[in-house]
Amino acid sequence: MSYKFVSSPNRGDFTLRDYPAVCPECHISTTPNYNSTAFSKDKQKLYAFLTCPNPQCDKSYVAEYDIYCVAANFRRIVTGSPKGETFPDPRSFF
Repeated sequence: MSYKFVSSPNRGDFTLRDYPAVCPECHISTTPNYNSTAFSKDKQKLYAFLTCPNPQCDKSYVAEYDIYCVAANFRRIVTGSPKGETFPDPRSFF
């Protein structure tokens, strides 16, 4: 289990517990590079922006943490892609 100490100007210091052990892109077992964090609007979740240290991969991803006092417990890797544009059915114009 690996830990990372992060500091937030508005929330103080946090310990990120249990970094993801495997990159979700290249599936190599490693400890990711920490980039930054952000909080959810309700301040109950913390999102860590991480990068794979494998030079052949070097992909970025987001890990979600649940906040408990001054610790943040790993919950999941955030996956998905942005919603594409929705176009009207051209047959509806006739």
